[in-house]
This record gives sequence, C-alpha cells and structure tokens, in this order.
Amino acid sequence: MAITNHILNDQLYLVSNITMEELPEKSSKSCKKNQLKLQQNIIQKLFMDEEKSLKDFFKGKGVTITEPNLEEFKKSYETFL
Repeated sequence: MAITNHILNDQLYLVSNITMEELPEKSSKSCKKNQLKLQQNIIQKLFMDEEKSLKDFFKGKGVTITEPNLEEFKKSYETFL
C-alpha cells in the first residue's frame, strides 16, 4: 500500500440548528467561536489516530506500507499538464 495522500477520506461533523438552539447561549457562542480551532486540532488528531490504526491493521495482515516522496509525484503531474 502506497500512502500518496492524493485522496482525503475524512469525516464530516455536523450539529443541527435545533441542537445549537437547545444549548445554553454561552455554550452555543463558544461552539461557534471555537469551531475552527476544534476542526484544526481535535478533528485532525482523530483523523491522524484513525490513519495510524488503519496502517497498524494492514501491517498486521502482512501488507507492506510505503510512503513515497510526494514531491516526485507533484513534479510528474506538473509535466503531465
């Protein structure tokens, strides 16, 4: 398995308007204010942890995992265009 990062398979986290309206005003404001920080920190960590778990799973099944130099891919793609 080559980890090329050409596809990002992430999760989408949503909160309905009804749920936001049911929150106390202070909590609702805090959620809105901190959503970018949450996205950048917590969700990114969840994604990285899941990726490591999947790599460990495949390694346990005997799959060889490589992480090629992505700059070479980028250069090759640019010459293709």
